[in-house]
Amino acid sequence: MTELSVIVPIYKVEPYLAACLDSLASQTWRDLEVIMVDDGSPDGSAAIAERFAARDPRFRLVTQPNMGLGGARNTGIRHASGEFLAFVDSDDLLPEYALEYLVASLRTTGSDFATGNVDVLTSRGRRRSPLHRPIFRGSAPETHVTRRPVLLYDRLVTNKLWRRSFWDRHDLRFPEGVLYEDIQVAIPAHFLAAKVDVLAAPVYVWRRHASSITRNRVNIKSMEDRFSAVASVRGFLAEHGFRRHLREWDRVALDSDLRIFMHLLDRADEPFRERFLDLTAAYLGQVHRASTDHLTAIRRLQWHLAGRRMLPELLETVSFERTTTDEHPPAVRHGLFHYGRLPFLDDPRYAVPREVYRMRDDLALEQEVRAVTWRAGSLVLSGRARVLHLRASRRRDQQLVAWLVREGTRRRLPLGVVLGARGRYRLTVDPKRLHVRGASSPATWTVELWVLNHGVFHRAELGPPSHIKARGLVSKQIEPGVWARPHWSDRKTLRITVGPSEARLTGHRLAGAALELSLEVSVPLGDDARLCLTPRPGGLASHHPLVQGDPPGSFMTRVPLGSLKRSTTGRQSEWRAHVMGSALRAPVAVTLTGTKPRPRHITADQEIALRRAAADELAIRVRNPRATATIFPAERQSIV
Repeated sequence: MTELSVIVPIYKVEPYLAACLDSLASQTWRDLEVIMVDDGSPDGSAAIAERFAARDPRFRLVTQPNMGLGGARNTGIRHASGEFLAFVDSDDLLPEYALEYLVASLRTTGSDFATGNVDVLTSRGRRRSPLHRPIFRGSAPETHVTRRPVLLYDRLVTNKLWRRSFWDRHDLRFPEGVLYEDIQVAIPAHFLAAKVDVLAAPVYVWRRHASSITRNRVNIKSMEDRFSAVASVRGFLAEHGFRRHLREWDRVALDSDLRIFMHLLDRADEPFRERFLDLTAAYLGQVHRASTDHLTAIRRLQWHLAGRRMLPELLETVSFERTTTDEHPPAVRHGLFHYGRLPFLDDPRYAVPREVYRMRDDLALEQEVRAVTWRAGSLVLSGRARVLHLRASRRRDQQLVAWLVREGTRRRLPLGVVLGARGRYRLTVDPKRLHVRGASSPATWTVELWVLNHGVFHRAELGPPSHIKARGLVSKQIEPGVWARPHWSDRKTLRITVGPSEARLTGHRLAGAALELSLEVSVPLGDDARLCLTPRPGGLASHHPLVQGDPPGSFMTRVPLGSLKRSTTGRQSEWRAHVMGSALRAPVAVTLTGTKPRPRHITADQEIALRRAAADELAIRVRNPRATATIFPAERQSIV
């Protein structure tokens, strides 16, 4: 039996289909079948699919009359035989490591499905999807939506690998004849699953172009389908024992799914506007008032007006939000609370309750780190922190306290702060205070800020970097054999690791068909000592035995060049290195601390470079060879 089935519905995608199918054919996970469902496509898409089926036995074409995306996916499921299911829209792409990365996670954890990050591809290039960035800030295997509510925003079915037994056990299927069918499958599945793997690396490339279904929103059918999908999830939660999550779902729906139509009202016709008000009234009639407490004040005001069919006033707030020059206008304080300075506030002609304007989540902490530099042996951090909508123009408006906190412990050290106007600060860290003498491993510290502004308190880790002077962090030796390594975490918060380098690269060279690496390791490895190379952003790790040398603590390994495969998409490939062994509780990162590697190794078909990543960690990068030119000095000629 095939291990993995990929279902690709096909309809009017002739310009994009070959690229989609090529991305499946080049997957590093080879044991798969691709079920291509020609959903009555009137263009040349079927001919492209037939060519793939003719040259690769893993590709199979199924033809049917047009039934829509949901119907085509359901047909594909009936023809699929794999232990795992994946869905790919025919104008999108998969990174070449995606399926291998997802399968490896499910094999390790036994979760019901795995979900991964998403890139967006437009005419301007490829970048991380802003919609998915909050969901996938870090990996979280074996989690659940009830413990990780941000997964309520994880609506796609295409960025997931599904265990077929889970799919069949819950009789999952796509609604047919409607748009936004993903919502009605993905969100219930998150609740039905026993556990889910959340993977930070991108596993799906979502093409955004003018003909995308999800961009054709200014029509009544699209709006009705979206409201219906949101209501369907609401009904599922109510009927399947998840009623306590209704308020959170309503908040998410009002803040994302349904809000998109509100922002179209000023360019929509009268029938669209009237239908929006009808659908809004029906939905808000089921929603508990507390569901809107954690919306922003402008969003709460807009839903308040929509629910009371105050269309001219609603249109005014839409225009206000779009055209206001002050993104965070100052709040108005009455008693203990702050209120948004928004249209109709305290205007008796409109009788909008003041509570509608109350700011809660609006008063978020915004911070940026503008510079991280070494001065006289100390690490100096400069940046700005402010509470949105609250004044910080004078130093007395806002108080800021900083702490150094050692990870994994309750130990904290006070940190001196120099404050400036408009929330600016400067912190000076003496790294010698952070060195834990006698510790068996380096200590990692975070910087924690406490901010108080006009009665609003925030507590947060320092970050993110906003300027080039804060991004290129440099390590420094603070005493013989002890290094301070500032670096940014995956969540873009500052970490300072202080201690000896447990494993560092001391040399490297090409030796035949292998990259030979020499290491110095200061911790006992025990049996089965090996170097683990993990591809970034995702994929399966490779392991290479470490051979002990002389003096003690010296090791050497050979990495076959075949295991450092260049990406077939032309993008740069990267691996991170760790040492492993039976005596270690966790893998130890290999660093370049105190090492200056040669720029690159060039073979006939690839270029291998050893570079510094965060915290001085070794990054091995492979790409196509760059063109080089040799310039010879011109012969001196005499002019007659």
